[in-house]
Amino acid sequence: MFWKRFLIKLLAIMVSALLLACAFPLPPVLKGLESSSGIWLALIPLIIVVRLSRPRAAFWWSWLCGFMFWLVSLSWVLQLRNSWGMLPLVIVSWVGLAAYCALYIGLFGFLLAKIFPETDARQESEPSSVGIVLSRIMTVLSAPVIWVGCEYLRGLLGTGFPWNTLGASQYTNVASIQIAALGGVYAVSATIVLLNASLALTALRTVREIRYRLPRGRVHYELMVGLLVVALSWSAGVRRIQHGDKSFADLDTLRVAVVQPNIKQPKKWSEGFAQECYLSLMGESEFALTSSPQLMIWPETAIPDVLPVEPVAQAAVSRFVSTNTSLLLGSMNYLQHGYQTDYFNSSFLVGDAGRIVGEYRKRHLVPFGEYLPLANRIPLIKRFAPLGFSCTPGGEQALLKLAVGEDVWPFGILICFEDIFGYLSRQDVRKGALFLVNQTNDAWFDGSAAAHQHMANAVFRAVENRVPLVRCANTGVSCFVDRFGRVYKVLGGQHGGTGMNGFSVSELRFEPAGRRLTPYTKFGDWLLAIPAMLVVLGLLFWSILSVVVRRRQAA
Repeated sequence: MFWKRFLIKLLAIMVSALLLACAFPLPPVLKGLESSSGIWLALIPLIIVVRLSRPRAAFWWSWLCGFMFWLVSLSWVLQLRNSWGMLPLVIVSWVGLAAYCALYIGLFGFLLAKIFPETDARQESEPSSVGIVLSRIMTVLSAPVIWVGCEYLRGLLGTGFPWNTLGASQYTNVASIQIAALGGVYAVSATIVLLNASLALTALRTVREIRYRLPRGRVHYELMVGLLVVALSWSAGVRRIQHGDKSFADLDTLRVAVVQPNIKQPKKWSEGFAQECYLSLMGESEFALTSSPQLMIWPETAIPDVLPVEPVAQAAVSRFVSTNTSLLLGSMNYLQHGYQTDYFNSSFLVGDAGRIVGEYRKRHLVPFGEYLPLANRIPLIKRFAPLGFSCTPGGEQALLKLAVGEDVWPFGILICFEDIFGYLSRQDVRKGALFLVNQTNDAWFDGSAAAHQHMANAVFRAVENRVPLVRCANTGVSCFVDRFGRVYKVLGGQHGGTGMNGFSVSELRFEPAGRRLTPYTKFGDWLLAIPAMLVVLGLLFWSILSVVVRRRQAA
């Protein structure tokens, strides 16, 4: 009997892990299995197993589900072998990161089982009292709160890794993601978990009614709550989009060109390939220039030189700027302080005559990519730095300002994976950014699902703040995203231009300065994610305290 139950639970966990993985962009070999709609059912087997397990077992079952999901979802980490060249270290990084991310799903299962253990079958035979009904509804409402709290913790602890929250899987479901303007991407995650919990509890109750021949036909209030919230969220999203489209003609318009040079990662910092990098950039830019863009964008670290000090870089850039066209490009920069050198992953706005009119320095660096902890104190660690040095974060900065005729339009920059951190884009929009630009280099993971997962996460920065976003990748998904999260003008077509060079030109439409800010832009994660995190921390403290008290009493 034990092994039968064990195998059934294992099968259920595997089903949840599979549905979770298939809800996000998959590696090319598994592309046919993608189905974002599966996320609305993915957690049902997991929640059922949690409800039928004790807290400690629920943690390990949930962790196992998360581990299998993250192994698939983070399989793009294996592509680092092409740049690092240390396969054992890459495998350890992949498995370790998957195991770490799975801890938060394990914590979800533990807390849910701890506060709402499975009810006795005899209770189901009794008339549905107010207490029993409220208990079921509280269980359904608690599940999304605990899940969101755990997701937010993952995006906060250490340097934070808010990659592939549940809500990010729905980036193509435009109506359902409009709730992100209220509570961020975590609000979408909450609706997903709410419906899963409603269906899971309804399924458990129905099976028990059949198994124990209990009275049938009673109202499933827990199911009604889940369906009602999801339906209201979707219908409100549809109305918001329809209302916004009516004001389309009142928006300001900017003609933007994005250039994707498709430089392979081993070539980007090799002196022997510097000319090839410039030729690819300039060749595509010459074609893009014929469309008369007001702003041309090159990707993260587009040039293999330091723009402010290298005449070759300055000459190349000057070819593509004029009184009518400005150029935004990524380049390294540095500052010398005595014997110490600070390196910055920067973005420069270049105006007429090649004059640099603004610089942005990346604020949130990639750990173990752009910097290694303690590298400045332990010289041996520097040998393992992928770039050969550690970068310095840019800190709090002002917006870049684009001058078009008599208009001056401020905008925010997000370099690389800064677009997965909601607080950065929110800071920029609160300062007055009218649109966002994401410059990235996904060549580190070329040929994997990383580029499309990256784009899926970026979409929510537009929805949360109700501003458009432009993505320009060295290789990856270069595209435009409107203020409702609709992706358009994707370089290379529907599946993105990963592994190809080219350019794309389109109009970017945004609301004028002085517009009304969204609730998320005003209050950030205080409306949902932070309170949910506090609930999780409180429940965790209570669980630890109860164990300590029991042990003292037993002693």
